[in-house]
Amino acid sequence: MRRNFHNSQRQDASALNLGNEWNEGWKNCVFDIVWKAYDRLKAYYKSKNVEPKDEIEDDITFALLRNADIVKNFYPANFRKVKIYNQPPDKSKERNRKRNTNDIGVFFGDEIEKSEFIFESKKISTLTVNGIGSYKEDLDAYLEEYYGSHLAESSLIAYLHKGTTVEFFALVEKVIKRKLKQFSLFPSRPHKTSEHKKTVANAKNPKFLCHHLIFEMQ
Repeated sequence: MRRNFHNSQRQDASALNLGNEWNEGWKNCVFDIVWKAYDRLKAYYKSKNVEPKDEIEDDITFALLRNADIVKNFYPANFRKVKIYNQPPDKSKERNRKRNTNDIGVFFGDEIEKSEFIFESKKISTLTVNGIGSYKEDLDAYLEEYYGSHLAESSLIAYLHKGTTVEFFALVEKVIKRKLKQFSLFPSRPHKTSEHKKTVANAKNPKFLCHHLIFEMQ
Protein backbone atom coordinates (compact mmCIF):
# COMPACT_ATOMS: atom_id res chain seq x y z
CA MET A 1 0.00 0.00 0.00
CA ARG A 2 1.35 3.41 -0.94
CA ARG A 3 2.30 5.55 2.06
CA ASN A 4 3.16 8.94 0.58
CA PHE A 5 2.06 11.39 3.25
CA HIS A 6 1.11 14.70 1.70
CA ASN A 7 -0.40 17.62 3.61
CA SER A 8 -3.94 16.29 3.32
CA GLN A 9 -2.89 12.94 4.75
CA ARG A 10 -1.18 14.13 7.92
CA GLN A 11 -3.31 12.50 10.53
CA ASP A 12 -3.19 11.01 13.98
CA ALA A 13 -0.35 8.49 14.18
CA SER A 14 -2.70 5.81 15.51
CA ALA A 15 -4.39 5.72 12.10
CA LEU A 16 -1.15 4.81 10.35
CA ASN A 17 -0.90 1.36 11.99
CA LEU A 18 2.88 1.54 12.09
CA GLY A 19 3.29 -0.18 15.43
CA ASN A 20 6.05 0.06 17.99
CA GLU A 21 8.64 -1.96 16.09
CA TRP A 22 10.72 -1.06 13.05
CA ASN A 23 8.89 -2.46 10.03
CA GLU A 24 8.17 -1.93 6.34
CA GLY A 25 5.76 0.93 7.03
CA TRP A 26 8.30 2.90 9.05
CA LYS A 27 10.94 2.34 6.38
CA ASN A 28 8.61 3.65 3.68
CA CYS A 29 7.87 6.72 5.80
CA VAL A 30 11.60 7.41 6.04
CA PHE A 31 11.90 7.22 2.25
CA ASP A 32 9.07 9.74 2.01
CA ILE A 33 10.89 12.07 4.40
CA VAL A 34 14.19 11.78 2.54
CA TRP A 35 12.61 12.46 -0.86
CA LYS A 36 10.78 15.52 0.48
CA ALA A 37 14.02 16.71 2.09
CA TYR A 38 15.66 16.49 -1.33
CA ASP A 39 12.84 18.56 -2.86
CA ARG A 40 13.34 21.23 -0.19
CA LEU A 41 17.10 21.25 -0.73
CA LYS A 42 16.73 21.72 -4.49
CA ALA A 43 14.23 24.55 -3.91
CA TYR A 44 16.69 26.21 -1.51
CA TYR A 45 19.55 26.00 -3.99
CA LYS A 46 17.33 27.55 -6.67
CA SER A 47 16.15 30.40 -4.41
CA LYS A 48 19.74 31.28 -3.48
CA ASN A 49 21.12 30.85 -7.01
CA VAL A 50 23.46 28.16 -5.71
CA GLU A 51 24.93 25.72 -8.21
CA PRO A 52 24.48 22.27 -6.59
CA LYS A 53 27.33 20.89 -8.71
CA ASP A 54 29.68 23.26 -6.89
CA GLU A 55 28.73 21.93 -3.45
CA ILE A 56 31.00 19.34 -1.85
CA GLU A 57 29.65 15.94 -0.94
CA ASP A 58 29.65 16.41 2.84
CA ASP A 59 27.88 19.79 2.64
CA ILE A 60 25.08 18.28 0.54
CA THR A 61 24.65 15.45 3.04
CA PHE A 62 24.52 17.77 6.04
CA ALA A 63 22.02 20.05 4.26
CA LEU A 64 19.90 17.03 3.39
CA LEU A 65 19.87 15.99 7.04
CA ARG A 66 18.77 19.46 8.16
CA ASN A 67 15.89 19.40 5.70
CA ALA A 68 14.92 15.86 6.71
CA ASP A 69 14.63 17.07 10.30
CA ILE A 70 12.35 19.92 9.19
CA VAL A 71 10.17 17.60 7.09
CA LYS A 72 9.85 15.13 9.95
CA ASN A 73 8.31 17.86 12.13
CA PHE A 74 5.28 17.92 9.83
CA TYR A 75 4.53 14.29 10.58
CA PRO A 76 2.50 13.03 13.57
CA ALA A 77 4.14 13.10 16.99
CA ASN A 78 4.61 9.35 16.79
CA PHE A 79 7.43 9.96 14.31
CA ARG A 80 9.66 10.97 17.20
CA LYS A 81 10.50 7.28 17.32
CA VAL A 82 12.48 7.78 14.12
CA LYS A 83 15.84 9.53 14.40
CA ILE A 84 17.93 10.36 11.34
CA TYR A 85 21.57 11.19 12.06
CA ASN A 86 24.88 11.47 10.31
CA GLN A 87 27.12 8.68 11.50
CA PRO A 88 30.64 7.44 10.74
CA PRO A 89 31.13 3.99 9.19
CA ASP A 90 31.03 1.00 11.52
CA LYS A 91 34.69 0.33 12.26
CA SER A 92 34.03 -3.10 13.70
CA LYS A 93 34.75 -4.43 10.22
CA GLU A 94 38.19 -3.41 9.04
CA ARG A 95 38.31 -2.71 5.36
CA ASN A 96 40.73 -1.06 2.96
CA ARG A 97 38.47 1.82 1.93
CA LYS A 98 38.15 5.55 2.39
CA ARG A 99 36.77 6.52 5.81
CA ASN A 100 34.09 9.00 4.89
CA THR A 101 31.29 10.58 6.93
CA ASN A 102 28.46 10.33 4.44
CA ASP A 103 26.48 7.61 6.17
CA ILE A 104 22.98 8.70 7.16
CA GLY A 105 21.82 6.35 9.87
CA VAL A 106 18.15 5.76 10.68
CA PHE A 107 17.59 4.81 14.32
CA PHE A 108 14.31 3.72 15.88
CA GLY A 109 12.91 4.06 19.39
CA ASP A 110 15.50 3.92 22.14
CA GLU A 111 18.03 2.02 20.04
CA ILE A 112 20.94 4.42 19.56
CA GLU A 113 23.78 1.95 19.10
CA LYS A 114 22.51 0.22 16.00
CA SER A 115 20.99 1.78 12.90
CA GLU A 116 17.96 0.10 11.34
CA PHE A 117 18.76 1.48 7.91
CA ILE A 118 21.58 3.41 6.22
CA PHE A 119 21.68 5.86 3.34
CA GLU A 120 25.21 6.02 1.94
CA SER A 121 25.73 8.94 -0.44
CA LYS A 122 28.20 9.57 -3.24
CA LYS A 123 28.84 12.50 -5.57
CA ILE A 124 28.84 11.35 -9.20
CA SER A 125 30.58 13.71 -11.63
CA THR A 126 31.60 11.31 -14.40
CA LEU A 127 29.39 8.66 -15.97
CA THR A 128 32.04 6.01 -16.54
CA VAL A 129 32.85 2.69 -14.88
CA ASN A 130 35.70 4.35 -13.01
CA GLY A 131 33.54 7.38 -12.26
CA ILE A 132 31.10 5.31 -10.21
CA GLY A 133 33.80 3.14 -8.65
CA SER A 134 33.21 4.55 -5.15
CA TYR A 135 29.47 3.93 -5.55
CA LYS A 136 30.16 0.27 -6.34
CA GLU A 137 32.59 0.12 -3.42
CA ASP A 138 29.85 1.18 -1.03
CA LEU A 139 27.57 -1.54 -2.34
CA ASP A 140 30.38 -4.04 -1.76
CA ALA A 141 30.71 -2.68 1.79
CA TYR A 142 27.10 -3.60 2.47
CA LEU A 143 27.62 -7.09 1.06
CA GLU A 144 30.79 -7.56 3.11
CA GLU A 145 28.91 -6.47 6.26
CA TYR A 146 31.19 -3.51 6.80
CA TYR A 147 28.10 -1.68 8.04
CA GLY A 148 26.87 -4.46 10.32
CA SER A 149 25.57 -7.99 9.97
CA HIS A 150 22.04 -7.00 11.05
CA LEU A 151 21.32 -5.05 7.85
CA ALA A 152 19.29 -6.88 5.23
CA GLU A 153 18.30 -3.73 3.36
CA SER A 154 19.73 -0.23 2.94
CA SER A 155 20.32 2.44 0.35
CA LEU A 156 22.80 4.25 -1.87
CA ILE A 157 22.18 7.86 -2.87
CA ALA A 158 23.86 9.26 -5.97
CA TYR A 159 24.31 13.04 -6.06
CA LEU A 160 24.22 13.18 -9.83
CA HIS A 161 26.18 16.14 -11.23
CA LYS A 162 26.36 15.00 -14.83
CA GLY A 163 24.23 13.00 -17.23
CA THR A 164 20.68 11.69 -16.89
CA THR A 165 19.03 9.29 -14.47
CA VAL A 166 18.46 6.82 -17.31
CA GLU A 167 22.17 6.86 -18.19
CA PHE A 168 23.19 6.45 -14.57
CA PHE A 169 20.88 3.50 -13.91
CA ALA A 170 22.08 1.80 -17.11
CA LEU A 171 25.69 2.21 -15.98
CA VAL A 172 24.92 0.86 -12.51
CA GLU A 173 23.32 -2.23 -14.04
CA LYS A 174 26.44 -2.77 -16.14
CA VAL A 175 28.78 -2.39 -13.16
CA ILE A 176 26.88 -4.44 -10.55
CA LYS A 177 25.66 -7.01 -13.12
CA ARG A 178 22.12 -6.89 -11.76
CA LYS A 179 18.81 -5.68 -13.15
CA LEU A 180 17.31 -2.73 -11.32
CA LYS A 181 13.61 -2.67 -10.50
CA GLN A 182 11.54 0.47 -10.01
CA PHE A 183 10.52 0.86 -6.37
CA SER A 184 6.72 0.75 -6.57
CA LEU A 185 6.12 3.14 -3.67
CA PHE A 186 7.56 6.03 -5.69
CA PRO A 187 6.86 5.27 -9.35
CA SER A 188 7.70 8.80 -10.53
CA ARG A 189 11.00 9.07 -8.62
CA PRO A 190 14.41 7.79 -9.79
CA HIS A 191 14.35 5.13 -7.08
CA LYS A 192 15.17 1.53 -7.97
CA THR A 193 16.27 -1.61 -6.15
CA SER A 194 18.63 -4.53 -6.74
CA GLU A 195 18.77 -7.92 -5.04
CA HIS A 196 22.05 -9.42 -3.83
CA LYS A 197 23.65 -12.16 -1.76
CA LYS A 198 26.18 -11.14 0.85
CA THR A 199 29.73 -12.20 0.20
CA VAL A 200 30.65 -13.15 3.77
CA ALA A 201 30.36 -16.74 4.97
CA ASN A 202 27.59 -17.60 7.44
CA ALA A 203 25.95 -14.18 7.14
CA LYS A 204 23.10 -13.60 9.60
CA ASN A 205 21.05 -12.08 6.78
CA PRO A 206 22.49 -13.64 3.60
CA LYS A 207 20.17 -11.72 1.27
CA PHE A 208 20.46 -7.98 0.79
CA LEU A 209 18.15 -5.50 -0.94
CA CYS A 210 19.84 -2.29 -2.08
CA HIS A 211 17.83 0.84 -2.87
CA HIS A 212 19.33 3.19 -5.46
CA LEU A 213 18.16 6.82 -5.22
CA ILE A 214 19.30 9.51 -7.64
CA PHE A 215 19.35 13.11 -6.43
CA GLU A 216 19.92 15.27 -9.50
CA MET A 217 22.33 18.10 -8.63
CA GLN A 218 22.88 19.86 -11.93
